[in-house]
Amino acid sequence: ELNEGAVKMLLDGKDNMDLPFTPGPTEHEIIHYRSETPKSLLLMGRSGTGKTTCLVFRMWAQYHEYRQQGTRPKQMFLTKNEVLCREVQRSFNNMGRAWRKRIESNDPAAIEQDWSTITDAEKPEFLTSSEWLEALDVVLPGEPFFTQVE
Repeated sequence: ELNEGAVKMLLDGKDNMDLPFTPGPTEHEIIHYRSETPKSLLLMGRSGTGKTTCLVFRMWAQYHEYRQQGTRPKQMFLTKNEVLCREVQRSFNNMGRAWRKRIESNDPAAIEQDWSTITDAEKPEFLTSSEWLEALDVVLPGEPFFTQVE
């Protein structure tokens, strides 16, 4: 379904953003699922079923909620695949730019500060498993496992 915002983005054509996605009831339940105690969430399904899309929306929803409370969530997206890692990061950042557009259009639901003023340190980490292992190796005590060449 193309809503008014999607049509405006298509006609505007200035940003290289994906079209807005409206989650269905099942996706909405996954995105906003809460347990009594914080736990990890495991999504299983065939490729192309929307697992990663739900994850990005879930990360954004949690990020936005924490930002409204004036705190910074600790979030990390970790994958072996470098292309997937960068695409998920791009999708998350595009959500921030889309949110900024809502602010510019005076949408009362958009109370987040301007996305461009949020530093990278305040955003979630998006890492490949190699990047994560290298970062971990630097902070662990003792001799580094990886050499500078690796």
